[in-house]
Amino acid sequence: MISLLPVIVLFILFFLNIPVAFALIGSSLFYFVFINNGMPTELVIQQFVTAVESFPYLAVPFFIMVGSVMNYSGISGALMDFANVLVGHTKGGLAQVNVLLSALMGGISGSANADAAMQSKILVPEMVKKGFSKPFSAAITAASSAISPVIPPGTNLILYALIANVAVGDMFFAAYTPGILMAVALMITVHIIALKRNYTPSRDKRASFGEIFKQFIKSIWSLFIPFGIIMGMRFGLFTPTEAGAVAVFFSIIVGFFV
Repeated sequence: MISLLPVIVLFILFFLNIPVAFALIGSSLFYFVFINNGMPTELVIQQFVTAVESFPYLAVPFFIMVGSVMNYSGISGALMDFANVLVGHTKGGLAQVNVLLSALMGGISGSANADAAMQSKILVPEMVKKGFSKPFSAAITAASSAISPVIPPGTNLILYALIANVAVGDMFFAAYTPGILMAVALMITVHIIALKRNYTPSRDKRASFGEIFKQFIKSIWSLFIPFGIIMGMRFGLFTPTEAGAVAVFFSIIVGFFV
């Protein structure tokens, strides 16, 4: 019965709307302070310090920072224009752009939070202006942001690879198929809903090859980031953490100077 007390404390903290991370820490501390069966208290502090000393885990904040740099430097705007010339002419245009942009963003930042923050600021207001309902605009943004952590270099892929002692490069190659399938399934769903609700395309006609190529050239440096990261790790040029640092540096150069 006593062993269940930390679990009870955990659920109490959940009901008090304490963030999950702090609730887990609180219930763990409760166990060590009040129920500890001879385990040295110093061990708790040692485990906390050891957990945050991991050099490979630095890759996660680096890739999240890439998403933030993209939002403030205008790279995400170029990617949105590229997505628009590809699928803007289809039924439910901006919603399709929303999904495709999440897939492109996932190949650069790999962060669902960065993707959702960017699209809610840029795309959702435009979708509402085009006649999309606010609930649908918010829902498709939230759903499409789940693609970003799956498309390499997703932060979840890095964490899993480090915990399971799996090669990060292999994880990245394996994740492309489910990521693409998620994007395709969501785009089909958007198309069906757009037909039922008569959501109009964002473009009057299909973009010409010349227009697509022109926009591709504008976005080529942004699109090169995921390719360079994955190839660099695949051939052993740098570790995941070094890849994150390189991606941040490259994003700053491309965003502010190219």
